[in-house]
Amino acid sequence: MKSTIKLLTVALCFVSFFGSQQISHAQKRGNQSSESQEKLIKKLNMSEEQVIKFTQIQDKYKSEISSLKSQGRSTTTREKINDLMTKKDDEIKEILSDEQYKIYSEFKNNKSTTRLGGRKKG
Repeated sequence: MKSTIKLLTVALCFVSFFGSQQISHAQKRGNQSSESQEKLIKKLNMSEEQVIKFTQIQDKYKSEISSLKSQGRSTTTREKINDLMTKKDDEIKEILSDEQYKIYSEFKNNKSTTRLGGRKKG
């Protein structure tokens, strides 16, 4: 009986520790995303109207993409995510000037390269 209680206690501690690590990691990603978005907004020198529309577009697609990511990593899911990303970029392009969109695209590509472990040229 005592060994069962000890085993359950150890298992509970194990689950609690790793569960909190996952939550902490998700919170960090959320904070990094917000910081990254703020940097981009400043870099693009957006008007108030652009910031509002940009944030709405980002939020709209973020929830849709998160929902798809939770379904797994199938080829179909990846294609749907890529389609949503393209639609999001098309909507963002409509609210930005050509110069702003160029900077946005460069920012996005640099972020992808960094996330994939690539090195920036320079």
